[in-house]
Amino acid sequence: ATRGDGAFGQYLLDAAVWPTGELNFADLGVSAMTAPTSAASGELVHLTWTVGNYGTGSTDVSSWYDRVVLSLDDTYGNADDIYLTSVQHSGTLAIGGTYTAQTDVRLPTGIAGDYNVFVKTDETNAVFEYLFKNNNIRESDAPISVTLTDYADLEASNVTAPSIGVAGQPATI
Repeated sequence: ATRGDGAFGQYLLDAAVWPTGELNFADLGVSAMTAPTSAASGELVHLTWTVGNYGTGSTDVSSWYDRVVLSLDDTYGNADDIYLTSVQHSGTLAIGGTYTAQTDVRLPTGIAGDYNVFVKTDETNAVFEYLFKNNNIRESDAPISVTLTDYADLEASNVTAPSIGVAGQPATI
């Protein structure tokens, strides 16, 4: 058969399976996040976010982790992401329930530029959410403008040394 749409002429079928109202499952989503708009590399910054359960059932586990990353672009999960921390949530979340998490994280030293902050709730997919995981990630409303912190500039002073030294012998400086 060479008249189908597949790579080898086979026929393809696209089907979507959606749950009925009889299935009960959680649907976690990050609904709000606050982050500073500017900071220096190596500085401690405070982040908060709110996670809600928008599903038809309570969470089936009582513990999961929320992951926080920095990214130079607006895409979570690619190669430029810088992992900052994971924050554990303990306790089940009822239908319509929310929790607010917060953490203080130190920005990496040596970075500069505009970085987006991303939070992904349930980073290891511990909570059964059927197909509804596309709202588990939230990007900060505005990037953090990170300035490079100056490196230490150490200078020695009052150094004295002998005017003549002998190879292989110790010298007092």
